[in-house]
Amino acid sequence: MHKKRIISSLIISTLLIALAAMFVVASESPAGRAEYLVPRISCGACVQVIKADLERLAGVSKVEVDVATKTVKIAFDEKQTDAGEIALALNKSGYPGSLVALNGKVAPGAVAIAKKVGGCGSCCDPTTK
Repeated sequence: MHKKRIISSLIISTLLIALAAMFVVASESPAGRAEYLVPRISCGACVQVIKADLERLAGVSKVEVDVATKTVKIAFDEKQTDAGEIALALNKSGYPGSLVALNGKVAPGAVAIAKKVGGCGSCCDPTTK
């Protein structure tokens, strides 16, 4: 009888801890995702400058720079920064960019901007969807 009670207590404790952990992770960082088309990206040095400057921003958790498509993808905490602040940081780095997607949705005007500069080959081309 005593063993069943201990096992039941352990199971309940484990479930409560798992639920608490899920709540903390969910509320910890509201995940924002932004993608920018940055026509000036041309080499690995560009990648390093952009990554270093964006990773300094509060709330930025991941930066991916693709030289071939001239895109920058950023994951960030929406409580600490936003797409506008990220765009300003890109501009200050010497790599101005146009927002093409925010939280998985194509930004207004992104298709026209991408066509004007040759497209980024990902979210901007409606024919690839």
